[in-house]
This record gives sequence, C-alpha cells and structure tokens, in this order.
Amino acid sequence: MALDLWFREDVMRLLASAHETMRASAAGWSYVSPRLATAYQQGFMDALRVVGIAFGSAAPTPPRPVQPPESVQIVEAEYLYTRWDQGGSRS
Repeated sequence: MALDLWFREDVMRLLASAHETMRASAAGWSYVSPRLATAYQQGFMDALRVVGIAFGSAAPTPPRPVQPPESVQIVEAEYLYTRWDQGGSRS
C-alpha cells in the first residue's frame, strides 16, 4: 500500500462529490423504473459508505436483526432434463 496522506475533509468532499454526481445522473432516468433507480441509488450509497468507513470518515451501520418473511409461497415444478448429443438428437 502506498504511503499517501489523506485528510478526512478531503475524503468527505470526494464522497460528497460522487454522491452529487450519482444523484444528478439518476434523476434523469428514475422515471423509467423507479424501483430500479431506488435499488441503484441504495447500492451506490452503500458503496460510498464502505469507502467512508475505510478512510475513517463514516461510522459502520449497526447490524439489524433479520426478520423472517410474513408469508412463504411454495411453487411446485417439474424438472425436464433434455440432453443433446453430438448429432443433435435427443437421448
């Protein structure tokens, strides 16, 4: 690892700049798929948080308990295996 010197304020400005770029670009296409845009923005924010944590500029988020789903749907399906040999016929 290089012996570069990073100031916390510089890292915070870099992260804020990346966040603003993501926010501005996502605003242009979020009307197409709001759910996809939300997922993209959340992933981007998670990535920025990880970088902030690595540089000591952000605190880790405390773990949240995992809640089981309220309902489970079981789907029955039949698996059909078809093998194609060298000649292209089924076996």
